[in-house]
Parts: sequence; C-alpha cells; structure tokens
Amino acid sequence: MVRLCNHGATLREIAERVGIRHSKEVWRSIAARVERRRRGPRGRTDVPTELILELIDVEGLSFQETADEVGMSRSGCGRGT
Repeated sequence: MVRLCNHGATLREIAERVGIRHSKEVWRSIAARVERRRRGPRGRTDVPTELILELIDVEGLSFQETADEVGMSRSGCGRGT
C-alpha cells in the first residue's frame, strides 16, 4: 500500500486495489509511513515567481491579467507575492 501511495495512487484507488471497502482504513494503515499529498490540481512550477512579480510590480498588470498572461489561476499568481 505504501508503494502504491508513493507512486501517486489515491487512497480510494489503493482501497479498491487491495479490497478494502473504505479509503479511511487505508489511510489509517499507512499514515505513519507516507507523506500526504496536497489536494487539488498541481501547481505550475515552471512559471518563475520573478516573472509573476515583474508583470505585477513593473508592468502594472492585475493578478487576473498576470494569470491570463502566464496560464495560471488568479489565486496562483497571488501566492508568495
């Protein structure tokens, strides 16, 4: 189960694969050995923070305009700035 989780399988997928009815039981059995992944879509690590800051601070674009320019969500452009 730990190996499946480390290779990106969701708890629901692991539960189905090993024949456990509830994913909560899977989590209990591996919680001490596996780091949990964040929920939701993966962030855009290919867009440098410096580019976002330049578009906002130097070019004067809004968060939404910056997001449209770099292909991210508006909230994604607001994190870490």
